[in-house]
Amino acid sequence: MAGTMSDEFDRFWMAYPLKVAKGAARKAWVKTEAIRPPLTEVLGSIARYIEFKNASGFLSYKHPATWIYAECWADVYEIAIEIARPSITCLTCKQKAYMWTDGKCSGCWQRYMGVK
Repeated sequence: MAGTMSDEFDRFWMAYPLKVAKGAARKAWVKTEAIRPPLTEVLGSIARYIEFKNASGFLSYKHPATWIYAECWADVYEIAIEIARPSITCLTCKQKAYMWTDGKCSGCWQRYMGVK
């Protein structure tokens, strides 16, 4: 069952790594309702975006409203070359993995966000 638009925005906001201009992001969320894919796809795209940024070493994120208006859920994130990244123990599952900003590996983060 789909949640209300407010509930979906709150889940988007919780998942998105840059917490700035929440009002502008909410306005963008409302305006793109007709073209946005299901929330699970949006959350999966955010996970790929974060993973891409972490892997590439460029940790500056788009403002959330920009990400929404630009329909970045449809972006393809690929890394052209293999970049060595240190692995750290995930705080949730205790396995060696690449970390998210909240200390969870990608699998634990996606399960936490309801993507998996």
